[in-house]
Amino acid sequence: MFYQGWKTFCQHAPSLGEKTREIPLNIGKAMHAARWHGGRYHGVMLKFFNRSMIIMKHKLIRFILGSCVSVIGMQASADEAPVATPAAPPASMPEHLTSSPPLSSYDNTGRFGAGIILGEPTGLSVKYWLNDKLAIDGAAGFSSADHTEFYLHSDVLWHNFDLIPVPQGRMPVYFGIGALGRLRDDHQDNQVGVRFPVGVSYMFENAPVDVFVEVAPAIDVAPSVQGEITGGVGIRYWF
Repeated sequence: MFYQGWKTFCQHAPSLGEKTREIPLNIGKAMHAARWHGGRYHGVMLKFFNRSMIIMKHKLIRFILGSCVSVIGMQASADEAPVATPAAPPASMPEHLTSSPPLSSYDNTGRFGAGIILGEPTGLSVKYWLNDKLAIDGAAGFSSADHTEFYLHSDVLWHNFDLIPVPQGRMPVYFGIGALGRLRDDHQDNQVGVRFPVGVSYMFENAPVDVFVEVAPAIDVAPSVQGEITGGVGIRYWF
């Protein structure tokens, strides 16, 4: 714009002289050359910038690949490291800890347990394992029934160890059939009946102890026929 304006001005002002009119022409040529050289310089800088970016990208890729190889090598070394083994147990244990093994073993044949029961009745509870699923139990003590001096029952029980899985120990569900008797006072006739216990017990993993809870519907058959509910909660130690 400057060059065209000055050229127009000089055409309308011839008195300025030839040299004066040549000034803007020279300025215009210089500006045109500067623009050409500037564009050439810009192209050179752009090529240099692009080449620098390519070099940085290659270095970054090599760095990432080297880091991945290092991490994989460290993981492989960790996997190959020997695993520490726990210390061996002492050669011998105190006799009182080994004389009565835990009840949660899979074969308790011949084991005998004794403890207490609270409910109907309240008193002594015993149990004996005939094999790994069949056992005989019994209880004797006080009864909540009127005019009763002594209560006694005995059952044959079958156990299922798979119904209630537990992370430690064992928890069998059991049921069976048995008989009960009551010795009564005040000239009352003694009672005899049949009971049908259903219960669950928990056998501890590291102790010869079990706890149990049971409900036993019963039918008294003498001196008269009538129904009732017996049962309770208890704990036993196993020898």
